[in-house]
This record gives sequence, C-alpha cells and structure tokens, in this order.
Amino acid sequence: MECMKEKILNQAIKMFKEKDFGKVSIDEICDECGVTKGSFYHHYKSKNDLLISYYNTLIKKDTYTIMNEIITIDSTYEQLWKAIELYFIESMLEIGPNLFKNVIITDILERNELIHLYMGSNERLKEYFELLIKLIVKGQHNGEIRNSFSSDELLSSYFAGVLGIFVKWSSSGGTFDEKAELRKLFEIIFKP
Repeated sequence: MECMKEKILNQAIKMFKEKDFGKVSIDEICDECGVTKGSFYHHYKSKNDLLISYYNTLIKKDTYTIMNEIITIDSTYEQLWKAIELYFIESMLEIGPNLFKNVIITDILERNELIHLYMGSNERLKEYFELLIKLIVKGQHNGEIRNSFSSDELLSSYFAGVLGIFVKWSSSGGTFDEKAELRKLFEIIFKP
C-alpha cells in the first residue's frame, strides 16, 4: 500500500499537470487524497515544498545505474552525453515545461538549491558530478573532448547553459525541442 506522503505527492502532481500548479489549492489536494490539512502539513510544508520534492524524486538515478547504461558506448564523448541525458534531460521531459517553470520560481523564492544543483555544488550529487569530471578528463586525454579549458570549467559552463535552456524552454511552454538545444550546447562546449 502506498504511504500517505507518496499518495499526496502522486495525486498533487497529477492535479498540477491537469489543471496547472497555480490553479490547484491545498484544500483540493486534501479532498482528492481524503486527508486533512493537518495530515498534508505533517508531510509537506507547502505546495511549493511538495513540488520540489517531486522534482527531487526525478533526479535520483544513482551513478552505478548510469555507469551500467553507458559502459557499452565506445566513445567517451558519447558516454558523457548519455550520462547527462539520462540524469537531467529525461527528468525535465518528465516534469514538463509548465511544471518546471514553477519549480524554478519556487526554488528562486525559497531555496536556491536548483542553481547549486546545476553548478555542481549540490552535495547530494557529488558522486554524479565526479563521474562527469572523470569522463571529461578521459575524453580530453584521448582527444574526444576539448582540452583548452579544465574539466571543471567545461562542466560548469555547460550546466550554466543547461539552466538557461531549461528556463527558456519552460517559459516558452515547451515550444522548442529542448533535447536538440541541449545537444547543440553540448557540442559547442565539449567538441574539440
């Protein structure tokens, strides 16, 4: 049986996707879940807290899983792309542009964790960013990845651009192919 916290989260996200984040109230979430407001607040501080919790569940692939998925790819350059795609791009496509816009707004107003996440300074993702750095260094040594900048500088620059593309994508309502834009940015930054 689904625990109450997960039930609230799953129902709220379904409602956010159907009606839009700003048009769903905590009362409506509680009614749909058959819980009291007290029960809601026991699990989540606010609707915004619930939204950030959802976002965090999407980006929890462990590094071991990613390594298993990229190990068969011969090119270090393509391994790096796949590691980024599996972890971040798939999560953004899952959350969708309208909901991600609210994640960005909530994060800016309340936490500023998202900025740290994309700049590699999020402790929770340390192992993942270490994997990316190792791939970049390996790619630099074998000539597949630009070596005119350090691995840290390349990764930091890429994720600054990623954040910009995500903001543009979400504020446009998803009117362009985010994945194609991210691949183009990847090539601009990493291609030798």
